[in-house]
Amino acid sequence: LSRNSNWFDFDISKTKPQLGIFYVAFYVSLGIFFATLLNISLWFLPDNHPKYTEYLTHAGPGLKVVPNLNKNEYSFPNNGNKDVVKVINNFYKENGYTNDTFNDCESDDGFGWEADKPSPCFYFSINKIHDFVPSMYKNKQPTIECRPHRNPRLEMNATLSPSFFNRTDFPWVSDKKEYKRPYIAVKFGSLSENNNGAYTVDCILLAGTILMPSSVLSTYLKATNPKATWPDKEEFLDVIYWGRQILAVILGLIWGILALKGALSILTFAAVNAGLVFLYCSQFQSIDQDEFGGPWEIVKEGFVTSLSTFLVVWIATYTAFTSSSI
Repeated sequence: LSRNSNWFDFDISKTKPQLGIFYVAFYVSLGIFFATLLNISLWFLPDNHPKYTEYLTHAGPGLKVVPNLNKNEYSFPNNGNKDVVKVINNFYKENGYTNDTFNDCESDDGFGWEADKPSPCFYFSINKIHDFVPSMYKNKQPTIECRPHRNPRLEMNATLSPSFFNRTDFPWVSDKKEYKRPYIAVKFGSLSENNNGAYTVDCILLAGTILMPSSVLSTYLKATNPKATWPDKEEFLDVIYWGRQILAVILGLIWGILALKGALSILTFAAVNAGLVFLYCSQFQSIDQDEFGGPWEIVKEGFVTSLSTFLVVWIATYTAFTSSSI
């Protein structure tokens, strides 16, 4: 493509390699930018806290179970669980446990795994999370609850030993030298005979500071409902984060279609982005911003990521529309 002019001579075929080089350089620079931000954030972490935690979800810790042989199904043929019994024996030795540590869970019958009428023992503990202390649940100590999976008619007896987690055993911190992780032994027995010999059991942790993960639909309904209740602050911050990414895509498309460019366009995006988030929190949801660390903490939540998303969409849209109009 060319024009008969002394000042303009443009060949689109020659720009393709240049565009490829540009995008490679752009994404490499973006990767270096993110890596730099990550390292800077790690520098500001306190020395007595771990850099990486064992959180499974933002809603709180999960459960560790022994035995854990990377399978969810166990069968009970005669002498068919020697590998399980070996794992439990090693677990007892590593923690200095004896037959008297957990009631009814003894090595004489393979901890219930090799009994004539199987009554297996499982051992549960809370994942190690720095400075986490489980709170009371309905005025009771934190504990484990095991129940039939979606089958209330199935009779099941689960005996706990001890019956709860002692809150004095928390928190776990990385510099505790002789910390012993607390366990609850759950012994299953008296299983109903009317389930064809197959049993599916759910075991959950009950504590006041443990929040069940919300579904995407319920989070969306709360996010679009004025003055919604947010007991899980991390859930609300997730709404802000992902809402910002959606907003960045929309604004990037608009900026690119309108062929806006320059530093003023970036500053305008930042002002619109921060302003809409502030109005959403203060006017639409009417939250107490001090509970989330103040207005500044909310305004900066996910901002850097949204800026990167905006730049990618803006540049790609601008390039597509301007090149096609030449």
